[in-house]
Amino acid sequence: MARCKRIQEKILPKSAQKTFLLRKRKENKCDLSQYVNTNENYYQFDVVLILLVSDFVIYVLEIHSG
Repeated sequence: MARCKRIQEKILPKSAQKTFLLRKRKENKCDLSQYVNTNENYYQFDVVLILLVSDFVIYVLEIHSG
């Protein structure tokens, strides 16, 4: 889990993470406060998906560079 956290911090700084996810869902911060409980799983899934894609890119670059 710590490895995922480090990769996540490299990809998106903490201040940009919320903004990125909000922009993707086309919601503003006021709407988010009303739907925190219902949308929490969707936002967690977005972060996991970003981490999986970043892991894939890292592996491809390592294989390509030898």
